[in-house]
Amino acid sequence: MSGGRPTVRVRGLSKAYGAPGGRTGMGAALHPGTDPEVTELALRAIDLDVECGESLGIIGPNGAGKSTLLKIIAGITRPTAGSIEVVGTARSVIELGAGFHDDLTGLENLRCLGVLHGQTLAQIDEATERVVAFAGLEDAIDLPMKQYSMGMRARLAFAVVTDVRPDVLVVDEVLAVGDQDFQAKCFAHIGAMVAEGTTLVFVSHEMGMVATVCGRVIQLRNGRIVDDGPTREVIERYLTRSAARIPADRGSTARLHPVGVETGATGPDSLRVTVDVDLAEPLANPAIGFDVVLPMVAPDQVVSSSTEALASLSAPGRYRLTGSTDQVWGVGRNMRFVVSLVDRERQRVLDRTALDAEVVGELAGRRLTSMGVAMTVPMRWELHPESEDGHAGLRSSGGSRRSLHPPVVVLDGVTKRYRSRTHGASLRPALPGRSGALRHPDVIALDGLRAEIGPGEAVGLIGPNASGKTTLLRVIAGVTAPDAGTVAVRGRVVSLLELGSGFLGDLTGRENLRVLGRLMGVAARDLDDHVDEAVELAGLGAVIDHRLKTYSTGMTARLGLSMALVCPADLLLIDEVLAVGDEEFRRVAIDRLAARGREGLSVVFVSHDLQLIEQVCERVLRLDGGRCVDDGPTDVVVGAYAGTSWAGGAHDAEGGVRLPRLDVDRRHVPNGGTLTVEGVLFVDEPVPDARLEVALRSPPHSRDIVLSLEEREALSAVIETVVLPGEELTQAGRYRYRCTASVGRLVGVVDVVVTAVDQHRQVVLAEAWEQVVIGSPEAGSHVTFVPGIDWTVQRLEQG
Repeated sequence: MSGGRPTVRVRGLSKAYGAPGGRTGMGAALHPGTDPEVTELALRAIDLDVECGESLGIIGPNGAGKSTLLKIIAGITRPTAGSIEVVGTARSVIELGAGFHDDLTGLENLRCLGVLHGQTLAQIDEATERVVAFAGLEDAIDLPMKQYSMGMRARLAFAVVTDVRPDVLVVDEVLAVGDQDFQAKCFAHIGAMVAEGTTLVFVSHEMGMVATVCGRVIQLRNGRIVDDGPTREVIERYLTRSAARIPADRGSTARLHPVGVETGATGPDSLRVTVDVDLAEPLANPAIGFDVVLPMVAPDQVVSSSTEALASLSAPGRYRLTGSTDQVWGVGRNMRFVVSLVDRERQRVLDRTALDAEVVGELAGRRLTSMGVAMTVPMRWELHPESEDGHAGLRSSGGSRRSLHPPVVVLDGVTKRYRSRTHGASLRPALPGRSGALRHPDVIALDGLRAEIGPGEAVGLIGPNASGKTTLLRVIAGVTAPDAGTVAVRGRVVSLLELGSGFLGDLTGRENLRVLGRLMGVAARDLDDHVDEAVELAGLGAVIDHRLKTYSTGMTARLGLSMALVCPADLLLIDEVLAVGDEEFRRVAIDRLAARGREGLSVVFVSHDLQLIEQVCERVLRLDGGRCVDDGPTDVVVGAYAGTSWAGGAHDAEGGVRLPRLDVDRRHVPNGGTLTVEGVLFVDEPVPDARLEVALRSPPHSRDIVLSLEEREALSAVIETVVLPGEELTQAGRYRYRCTASVGRLVGVVDVVVTAVDQHRQVVLAEAWEQVVIGSPEAGSHVTFVPGIDWTVQRLEQG
C-alpha cells in the first residue's frame, strides 16, 4: 500500500445517458411519431480515491452504475461532468468478447487483442505460448472464436490482458463464467499483481469472489456510493434483509409514529401493523423495514426481518402505512416489531419506531428457545413396518423426477468435431504478422454422448471449460448439427445461449423484448401480454425505456432471461446467464424456474456456479472431454466433482434404538417449498418411554461436541414429536419412515434431525441428521423466518 497520491482519483463524477433528438433508425420505425427526451444519470457526483496496490470491490444491484464506473476508469467512455485521473497504465477485462471477432481463430484474436492493448508483434509472439497455457486453451487456440463458449472467451481475454502487469486492472464479471480451477488460478495471479503494486478495481455479483480478492468494498445504488469500508462489513450490510443494519440519516426530518398492532383479526396467525409517517419533502424510492425482536428473550437480536419497497411518496405530508399478513410463521409472547422508513436511493434509515404485541399466533403458549421464536411447519409423517430385505419407497438423495410421459430430449451417440479452416475469413489477410500454421486441426467437442431429459426435469451441465457443455446446448437447440448420432427434441424450445444475442443497442429494453419475443416464437396477438410480464419480472423500473447500449451486462442478462421465463415452451436452455445477475433477481428467476418446472417445463442449465446448479437443478450431467462421465442426483454428482460441504451423520447414543443416516430429497429448498426425509428405524430393544422427534436445528459450532437435550432444544427452530411414547418404539422391529415438511417462510442453513428420546431418563437414544439450505439465507445467520408483510400506503388529509 502507498500513502501517496492515489492511482485512481475521482471528483464530482457524473455520467448521463440520453437520447437527444429523439429516436432514430429502427427505434423510430417501431414507434413512429414519438420523440421522447430520455436522460438517465448512471453516476451522480461520485468522489472516490483508490490507492496504489489497493484491491477495491464494487457491488450493488443491476443498474447501480458499476459497469459505467469501470468503463470510465478504463477510459472506454468519458464522464459527463467531474474529473477522473488514472496514474500509469490501465488494462480492462469488462465485456465478454470485446475486441474479439468470431470468424478469427483464438490465436488470431489473441494477436489482435494484444495489439489493441499496445503490445508490439514481437512482444505478442514472445508471450503467446505463455498466454495460451495460462488460458488452458492449447487444444482450441486454432478454432474459430464462434466455436468458443463464454468461459473459453473469458479465459483468453483475461490471460491476454493480465500477461503484462498493469498499474491499474479493471475486471467486470468475466470470472463468473470460468470454471473453479481457472478462477483459482486467476485469483492467485491477481493477488500476486496486487502485491507488486497493481491497483485492482473489481465488479462481481458473486460475493465470495469479492471477498476473496478485495480488501475494501464500495456499494453503489442509483449511481451513488452509499457504503464504503472493509469488505466483510460492506457485504454484510448489502446482503442483509434487516433495516437494523442500515446506517441512519442523522439529519433526516422524516418521522414515524406508531398507531397500533392487531393480532388474530382475520385468522389465528394474522397480524396487522399500522404506523404514520410525516414527510417534509418527497421520497422517490422508499422502503419499509420490518424487524422482529423478543425483548424478554434476546433484546439485541433480530429474529426475523424483511425490507419491502414502496411506491414513491411523491409529495410532502402525512401517510398511513399498514402492513398485514395471514401467516405468522414465528410465534411467541412479548414480541416487538421495529418499523423503519428507508431511503433506498441513498440506503439510509430516515426514522424508526417500535410497536409491542403480547401474543402472536395460535401456538404462542409453547416455550421459547434461544433461537428466538417458536415456529411450526406443516408435516406429514408416515411409518411402516418392513421386512429385513425391504426397500420399498426409498428414494435416492436429490433424485430427479421421472415421468411416464415421453422424454423431451433424447441424445443417442451424439458426436461433434470442430475443424480449423484457413479460408473464408475476410479479416485474416489484414492481420499483422499472421501465421498460417494450424497446430490442432481437429477437436472433438462431443464424443458419443447419450442422455434423456424428461418433462419437468431441471438438468444441470457441469464440467471444466471446453468440456462440451455449450456445444451440447447448441446441438439441442439446433444451432449446430452433430457429425454423428441423433438428437430428438419434442415440443417448443427456447434458448438463451449468448449474452445479448438478438438484442440491438439502439432500441430500448422494452423494444428489445418485443423483438426477442418474436424470435422466441411468441405469436403477435400474445406479444403485448408477454412483454408486460417480462418487464415486471425484469424489475428494471424506468430503465426499461432506455436504450440497450446504456445497459450493463447484468441488466442485459435480466432482460433476456425474463423473456425466456415467460415465453411458452417445453424446453428452456440457459448458458451461464444467471451468473451475472444480482442476488435479488437470482431469487426471482429461480422461483420462476421452479414454478415453470411444476407446469412441465424442462430446463437444461449450464453454470460454473455450483451453488446455482444445486438451487436450480435436481439432476446433473458432468461432462469431460465431450463425454458424460457422471449422471445422477445433484448433490451426489456435484459432491463427486468438487467435494461436498454437506454435513450429515448418525449417532446411536444409548442403544436399543438405531437410526442410520437420513435420506433427503434435496439440499436446497426454495422458500415456500417442501422437504422430504426418509430413513429406516431399528428397534432392537423396546423402550416404553421413548418418543421420536423431527427437528429443524441450527448447525452447532462444533460437530465433535455431544449436545444435551437442553442444547438441542435451544438450537432448534422447529421440534415436532412424530411418534409418542407407548407406540412403535415399544415394539421390536424394523420400520421405514417418511416425513414431508412444508417449509413455508423459514430461511436458513439447518440440520434436519430425527431423534429418539427416552422421555423418562431424558437421554438421547439415537439421532440422525442431514444439512440443507432453506431459501437464500445470509451468511452466518441463524434459522429464521421471512415475515411476508404486505404494505399499503394511504395519504392522510392535513389536519
